[in-house]
Formats: sequence, C-alpha cells, structure tokens
Amino acid sequence: MDEAISWLISAANLGHGPAAGQLGFLCAAELRDPPEATRWFEMAATAGDDYGLRSLVTMIIQGSATLPEDRQMEWLRKAADLGLPAAVQELQRRGK
Repeated sequence: MDEAISWLISAANLGHGPAAGQLGFLCAAELRDPPEATRWFEMAATAGDDYGLRSLVTMIIQGSATLPEDRQMEWLRKAADLGLPAAVQELQRRGK
C-alpha cells in the first residue's frame, strides 16, 4: 500500500487531478485528517478534477474544510458557475 500511495503522491505533485482526489479521499475517509484531505481535494480541483471539486465543496458545506472564508467562497462560486447544485444552495444559504 505504501508504494501505491507514493505513486499517487508523485502523480498528484505533477498535476494529476485524479491522483490528488484519491489522496484526498484516503485522508478524509481512512485517515480522518481534514487538513490533509482539504489540501489534496483543493489540488485536485485546481487541476480540473470534478471529483476533487465536488469533494472540496462537500467539505466546505459540512464545515470540515480547513480553508479561509475567502477561499471557501471562491471554490463555492467556481462550483456554482459549473452548475453544482450544492454550491448554488450553499451560496444562497450564506446570502452571497
């Protein structure tokens, strides 16, 4: 397993969004490490990975994303612009 994680980290650090998304999932679901999950999901979303973006938005909505408020809003707006209903609803809930 360590070798697989090492390959995922290498791929993610080279800009491979799906690898970063898988690392985010591992950190969120298995390791219960919200700061690391946030970091990997944000990296995945930045690389254009849909799963990473959706997962990051879910963490923001649940209150477990470790991002400053302004970055949370940036991601919510980006996701809303892409048509993600949960992001649209969260922006409305926040009055933005």
